[in-house]
Formats: sequence, structure tokens, C-alpha cells
Amino acid sequence: MKKHFFLVVISVLFLSLPAHSFAAVTFNEIAWMGTAESQYGEWLELFNDGTSSVDLSGWKLYEEGGGVLVFTLIKSIPAGGYLVIERTTPSVPDPLPAISDEAGSFAGSGLSNSGEFLVLKDANGATMDSLDYGGGWPAGDSDSKETMQKTGGSWITAPSTPKAENPAPSGGGTTTTTESASDEKPAVIIKKMTATIGIPDSSYIGMPILFDADVRGTEDQIITRGYFLWNMGDGTTTSQVNKEPFLHTYSEPGDYRIVFQYFKNPYLTEPSIVEKSILSVSSFPLTVHPAISGTAGSIEIENTSSSEVELSGMFLKAGAKIFSFPKEMFILPNKKITISGLTTGFSGTDTNFLSLMFANGSTAYVYTAPAPILEKKQIVKKTTTTVPVSSIPMLQEVKPAEVQALTPEMEEPVILEAEPALDAGLSAAPAIAPHAGSNTLWLLLAIITLAIGITYAIWKRRKSSSSMSEADGFEIIE
Repeated sequence: MKKHFFLVVISVLFLSLPAHSFAAVTFNEIAWMGTAESQYGEWLELFNDGTSSVDLSGWKLYEEGGGVLVFTLIKSIPAGGYLVIERTTPSVPDPLPAISDEAGSFAGSGLSNSGEFLVLKDANGATMDSLDYGGGWPAGDSDSKETMQKTGGSWITAPSTPKAENPAPSGGGTTTTTESASDEKPAVIIKKMTATIGIPDSSYIGMPILFDADVRGTEDQIITRGYFLWNMGDGTTTSQVNKEPFLHTYSEPGDYRIVFQYFKNPYLTEPSIVEKSILSVSSFPLTVHPAISGTAGSIEIENTSSSEVELSGMFLKAGAKIFSFPKEMFILPNKKITISGLTTGFSGTDTNFLSLMFANGSTAYVYTAPAPILEKKQIVKKTTTTVPVSSIPMLQEVKPAEVQALTPEMEEPVILEAEPALDAGLSAAPAIAPHAGSNTLWLLLAIITLAIGITYAIWKRRKSSSSMSEADGFEIIE
């Protein structure tokens, strides 16, 4: 009996506890087209279908499947309530006055009219909701400014209802898509303008990149006239009235956000279409130099990157000679190729200076042969020594020699003995430091002195000879 009593009490207590359910915060309404006042007045609405409020501090809204952060939330959403996030711009600082809960720039470029892949993550990084509509929004109208609203498992196009319950499809909205396979109502496709940017995902510094966009009207007609504005992400813009492909070159590496806008005419301030993309630019990874082996004029090209590089349209220049790479020519990642001189037509001397050029003639890489190492020549320093005048025998005074008479018994030559220098001051003259001007002066002085000395010696010799003639016939007695 007691056992049954306790079971009844426990059952009553359990049934009296309040029922709890897990709250789910999801996307509920998206005004990707803006408001009737401005296309820049974009906003979106979250809905909490739980019975308790949820703190959204640290929750994040992403584009491109989680690749681009758009907004970080800081507030709470009440149970069974709504939270509206609006985009603010200088021209539209408050699209929903007194209605929005949070506001921000939406990463600067806002929501693309051609579709987005939105992801909502909590503070721990867990995905709470996502909308994969990068190929085009399933509902909403850029002309009427009717928003994309969730009703049950369907997205409908209907007049905006910020922070209010969305109408059912029978209440005036148009069903455009469904999340339930059992929905028997046919989908109605809303025709709208679209744009697709035609650019590569990556490129290199100095390489010309072809930019183009395929713009379509509501009837899928191709649009080539209007006002087309490109923001290249590097501080430059390109505008066209007649849409045509064009080339753009980046001079620095980086990840550039490309934004394309189409205006029906140049006088409008709000575009009809906004499309975005990301372009990664890095340093050119190819190097060129003469091949170590092979025929004369062979070229080696190395790819230092982790992805293959296309050479189509590029060309090599060696002096006046040019070799163009054929179409569909690639170099594998971290590999080298050698092109024979028989193919390029280059000779050995041609490869001393090589230029790898882009198709438009701009330079991708330059190789210059190192200068030859010259042998060092020994430099002999010339020195000049000044010799004192007294050390030059020719400049010493020559006096008459002592004459010894020849006898019949013994014939001996006349011995001339030199006497000390005429001018003792000359013999004591100090050496003069080498100098180009003084050397010339001393040489001139030496020549003059030599001439005087020779003249004097001849005169003295003649005088001595005259004296000897007068002494003939006399015998010298000691």
C-alpha cells in the first residue's frame, strides 16, 4: 500500500514540473534587396521558437558558407521572439528606425542580390542554422522590395514584417521554395536580375587578369549597357557604360575582395545588382636560367609553387630573339623543365640575358648572367730616388794630372789623378725628395753643370799640353 502511495506522489510531482524544450534560433526573414527607401537598407530577422530566452553574445553571422564574417551579435533574443539585425551605411544609417535590435556594416559590401550562403554559429562555433542560396535567393523581389520570409517549411515572397509573424502563403505571399518533400504546392520562380563574375580564384603579381561579368535581366536577357562599376580591392576602380572585358594587374600580393555593381543608369546611387568575389594574388613562382647541360642555348624553367602554372601566351626574350610558348603548356608544382636550344633557336651567348614576359609584354622574370671574375693584376708602385750631384763622377772637377816623363828604359802612360770636387758645397748637398717638377729642374741643372765641367776640363787639358811643350829638351833632376 505504501509502495503505491509513493509511486502516486512521484507521478504527481513529475507531472507538475514545467515542460522544457530546446530553443532553436533560426533565420526567419531576409531583406536582401533592402527597403523601399534604399537598396543599402538590408536587414535580416532571427526567430527563437523556444520557451526561454537565448543569450546571443558571441554568436556570428557568416557569408560564403562560413568563409566571411559579416556580423557578431551581442544581445539576447526572448522566448518566442524576434531579433532584427540591420545593415548601416553612410547614406542609410538606420534602415529600420525603432525596430532593429543590432546594427553593423555587414562586412562593408552587404548581401549580394544574386544570392548568399549564410551560416549562423553560436559562441562555441557550432552551426545553428544555414541557408545555402549562393546560386540565387529562393524568394524576395528587388523591384517591389518584398522580403524573403519563412512560413512553416517554405520560403515566400511577401511584404516585410520585421519583428512580427510572417503570413501564410494563402495570406498573400507567393511560395517559391519548400523544405518539406510533402509540400504539394508548386514552386513559383521569381524572375530577377543576376550577375556572374568571371575571374580566376588566384593570380600573380604583374600578370594581367581578364575581368568580365555576365549580367542578365528579369527575362534572362544579356545586359551590356548601363553603368558597370568594379571595385578591384586594391584601391582602384573601373567603370564602364558599355560592358566589355578588361585587363587589370596587381602589383602587390594579397587577398583582394572584388565587388561588381550594375546600375541601370549612371545617375542612380543604388545598384540593381551587387556581386562579390575574392582573388588571391601571390609572387610569380617561375625562374628562368640557362640549362647546365644539353645543347647550347637550352633554357631551364623552375616552378617553386605548390600549384601548376600555365605558360600559354607567355614568351621568352633573348636579345632580339623571341620564343612563344604554345597553348595548354603547364609546369607542374615544384618541378623543372628544360627547353632545348634547338626548339627556342637561342645560342649559348643569347642566354646571358633572358626575360620571361607576360602576353601583354610586361616582365615576369629577368635573368642576367653573372659578370666574369677578373684576375687581380699586381700593381708596382714606382718610386723616384734623387741622387746627390756630388755622387756623379762626370760632374766632379778634373784637374791636370801629375805628368811623369817617359824614359827610354820604361815607357809608362801619363797618370791623371782626380782632385777633390771644385765646389765642396755640391758634394754636401742633401737629397731632395722626389717630385715631378723638381726632378726636371735637377736634370736641367745637371746637364748645364756637366757642360760647364767638360768645357773647363778641355781648357785645362789644352793649357797643360802647352806647358809640356815648353819643357821638351830639359831633363828633370830630382
